[in-house]
Amino acid sequence: MEAQLGLFEEEVIPLVKKKVIEYFLVIKPDRHLMDLITNSKQSAGCIVPLSRENRWLPPHLSLIRMHVRLDSDEAMIHLVSEALKEVTRFKITLRGLQVYNHARELSSLVLGVGNPGQVEALYTSLAQKFKLKPTAYVPHIPILKTLNKKDLAALYNFMPQFDHRGSFLCDKVLLLKKSGEEGSRYRLLHEVALK
Repeated sequence: MEAQLGLFEEEVIPLVKKKVIEYFLVIKPDRHLMDLITNSKQSAGCIVPLSRENRWLPPHLSLIRMHVRLDSDEAMIHLVSEALKEVTRFKITLRGLQVYNHARELSSLVLGVGNPGQVEALYTSLAQKFKLKPTAYVPHIPILKTLNKKDLAALYNFMPQFDHRGSFLCDKVLLLKKSGEEGSRYRLLHEVALK
């Protein structure tokens, strides 16, 4: 625990750290696509060692991640429900496997979105409603994140198994929550059905 000196050197006052809560809005693919990706990841784990995140990360399409200092589930559920109340369901088409190259010679395998317009519009609308500064946003579904060059090369012949195409209906947005404690995991807080 961090501490700060009081008025007198022998007096030490512990600093109270405010707990940071993370809320995360995501779109979950249909069960068929989730099973395909999960099975492909398990097979990849026989070829290269997978990090805990890669082994257990469920397939999803990220929208907005917010860090707040107050644990305010009811308020967040209300705000998200209000922000999405006029959004109609839409189809998301997959463009197949893509490799995203990051800094430090790391890469991620993702499924690209072939019709990103509606997802991008949803992201922009949510960012505005939550008064967040929009950043560069490319909708995608992560499969394996931050692979080094050696592991990426080892998976090269296996990559066609990740090349999923087709489409699924986006009919709800999930609100996930994670506490600020180290090692905590996201849990489903609320589902918002789209019109």
